[in-house]
Amino acid sequence: MKIEDKNITGFTVRSTNEKVIIEMPISNLVRGFNLSPNNYSEVKIKRGHRKEFADWLIGNLLDEADSETGDNFIVTMLDSVFERAYEDYLDFVKYPDEEE
Repeated sequence: MKIEDKNITGFTVRSTNEKVIIEMPISNLVRGFNLSPNNYSEVKIKRGHRKEFADWLIGNLLDEADSETGDNFIVTMLDSVFERAYEDYLDFVKYPDEEE
């Protein structure tokens, strides 16, 4: 399965039998940073510093997001998505009250 979000983020998400692969163009991340509605001070990524920004972003994705659990931003994001599976009774999920 491959899903492309070219209209909003330009991100591509796909899966193989072994991996989920998320591709995020650095130019789109820079644009998202610069135009974020949370960017009240209107700060920008400096020209020629896209790679440095990308490396900083990668490092921060693995940093602590929740001080109570110590979970990083990626775990926090996945937990939010997993919550949907717990609540939506999806065909690929085995719930405790089901028999196989």
